[in-house]
This record gives sequence, structure tokens and C-alpha cells, in this order.
Amino acid sequence: MKNYLLMTATVTPPTGETVLTRIDPLLRLTDYLQAFKYYLSDEITAIDGIIFVDNSNHALEEIRLLAQNYQGPKQIEILSFYGLDYPIEYNRGYGELKLIEYAYEHSHLMQAMQEADRFWKVTGRLKVMTLNKIITKAPAYFELCADFRMRRDQVDTRLIAFNIKGYKKYIYGRLHEMPGLIIESWLFKKLVPLLGTKEAQGIETEFRAVAKFEGFAGYKSANYMSPKQQLIYFVRSVYLTAKYFFKTG
Repeated sequence: MKNYLLMTATVTPPTGETVLTRIDPLLRLTDYLQAFKYYLSDEITAIDGIIFVDNSNHALEEIRLLAQNYQGPKQIEILSFYGLDYPIEYNRGYGELKLIEYAYEHSHLMQAMQEADRFWKVTGRLKVMTLNKIITKAPAYFELCADFRMRRDQVDTRLIAFNIKGYKKYIYGRLHEMPGLIIESWLFKKLVPLLGTKEAQGIETEFRAVAKFEGFAGYKSANYMSPKQQLIYFVRSVYLTAKYFFKTG
């Protein structure tokens, strides 16, 4: 079973984007470069390869150069296309789903994946500092794995994982359902009613290690390493450690 990291990117956001505050392409490219370097590093051992996909048709020379100079065991694929040709009111969730669909249909690595192989979709500007732990602690089999925020009625899509079977079952071909909807809420409303049924036996509603992010949010450029975020990470880590200790104890 293989694990691939799917890094989603929009280096140059569309004109008229009102939700994002981190819109400078040079600043965003710097974020992507730093994250890509991190995932290429020897520190990240739990993935077999990286698929980097940009939907603003950026040339990605700097990303490609890093990939060319990489001498390690991870497989790398770089894709760029123009996927922002939709009405602005459709919002970023539509663009994200479209990007993932493009990657699935055009990535040689993804097309070669077996049904049980997994891809971990990450917002490409962010580093997941606990990625190794999240992947190694994940159940031996799942179709979809993500952090469901029950109090917010949302699924956290900064990091979400599918095996190929689960992606085709729950997400692929559903782009027509997305116009105007927030992807986090759309996924929640789509998946939560299935929980407890046979159809959702492969859904995992939380990671078994807390996702610790480093980087800046696109909205308000919030720093994920701020004291507040560090406190949230600490509290969640204590909770998960205790929860799975008593489950296995």
C-alpha cells in the first residue's frame, strides 16, 4: 500500500477574489516552495511520492527545479493547468474539487494507484509537522479519513485522505454539486448522514494524531504557529492521546 501527498496550489488567485487576503503571487509561491522543500526532506518518511498541482497555469519553474535536483526515493510529479474559469460566486471549494479531479485524471502516479493506495490532499502552502505520525497511526484500511468538526458542521479540508476506492465513491464526479457551496460544509452534510451505515464503513472521522500546521491561512493570513493555535494543538493532543490509550488499554 502506497501513500502519496497531493499538494494543491493556486499560485495566482483569480481577479476579484474577495475571501482571500494572502493574494500576492510571489508571497504565495514562497509558501509553496517552503512547503515543497519540507515534504521533499528526509524528515518526511511516510510518503512514497508527491504530486504538486497548480490550477492557475503558473509555469512553476522554481518547483520544477527543486524536483529535478532531488536525489531521494520519493516519486515526484508536477502539474499545472488553468482551472479558474468558473464564476467567482462558485467560490474556492469548487476550484479545489476541480483541481483534485484534474489531478486524478491527469497524474500518471495517481492513475497507477491501486484501489487501497492512499493520497493525502494537503493545502499546498502549509506544512503538516505531524504528517509522519498521522499516516503511520492511521487505520490499516480506510476509504476517507479527515477531521470532522462536529460543532462547526464542517470537515477540515486542509488535510484529507482518500484511498482510490473512497475518492471514486464519495467525491469523484460530484463537481456539479459544488457551485456556491463551502467545501467543508458540503462534505459534512454529504458524509455525516452516512455514518453508522454500511455505506460509510470506510469513513474515519478523525486522525489518530493531531494535525499540527505551520504556515499562514489564506483568509486574514492567520499564523498557524501563533500561541492560540499552539494551545489548541496541545489540548487536542492530550485529548487524542488519552482517548486512544484507553481504547487500546
